[in-house]
Parts: sequence; C-alpha cells; structure tokens
Amino acid sequence: MHAVNDVKESATEIFNTAKDRADQVTSSARSTMWDAVKTVTGVVSMLRGLGVDDVLTHVGLARRRPGTFIATFGAGVAIGAGLGVMFAPKSGLETRKMLVKRFAGIGEDAKETVQKVEAKADGIAHDAKQVALKVEHEVEHRASDIARNVGNTTGPHRVS
Repeated sequence: MHAVNDVKESATEIFNTAKDRADQVTSSARSTMWDAVKTVTGVVSMLRGLGVDDVLTHVGLARRRPGTFIATFGAGVAIGAGLGVMFAPKSGLETRKMLVKRFAGIGEDAKETVQKVEAKADGIAHDAKQVALKVEHEVEHRASDIARNVGNTTGPHRVS
C-alpha cells in the first residue's frame, strides 16, 4: 500500500504543479491580452485624431496650400541665383561690376516705360470721355424726341 500512497502523492504533486503552472500561464495570457487591448485602444484613439490631411501627408500626397507654388518657385530662384554666383567663372568683384553695368540702365528704362504707359492711359481716358459725351448727347436728344412725341399725342396710346 505504500507504493500506492507514493504514486498517489506523486500524482497529487504533479497535479498541483500543473495547476500552478496553468494559473501562471492564464495570468500571463490575461496580462498579454490586456496589453494588446491597451495597444489597440491607443491605436484607435490615434487614428480617430488623424485628419485626411495628416494621412495624405504621411503617404506623400498632401493637399497643396495656396501660395505654396509661388513660395517654392521664389526659393528655387534664390537658391539658383546663389549657386550661380558661387560657381561663376569670374571673381565676385568682376561679377558685381558686370551686374552693375547691366542693371544701370534699368531705372531709366522703367521711367520711360512708366511715361509711355501714363501717356497711353491719358489717351484712353480722353477717348472714353469723348464717347461718354457722345452717348450723353444722344440720350438727351432721344429723351427730348420722346418727350415731344408724348406731348403731341392726344387720346389713348396705340401701339402700331
């Protein structure tokens, strides 16, 4: 009977060890599951906070904002000019002298252009004033004709 008791004790010990190990595994699985739930909840919260523009920006398809093209173009021009001056075959002093010579006449050219535009605008204004006067005289003439015709008619008006 001693052997039966030994087997029974061993079986009980194995059962208790298996039960303890199962409790540990269950506890670990619960902990892992709760960590996964927390992670998924965090991801869902983050996704709810994202807008369409955020997602498009992330994948490289951001919507264009007004003025972006002009700003980018201006920056490109400035960078290109800077690189051109840096890698120019002439020294800085020679390049500056050359630029001063080229741009010296721009002020005078601008003044001449402004004067031409002003003269043309004056001519257009004068022509417009003449047309307005003609229209005014024509309207006055027709209004007086209508007034005369209305004053000369007696009796009911008939449309012929």
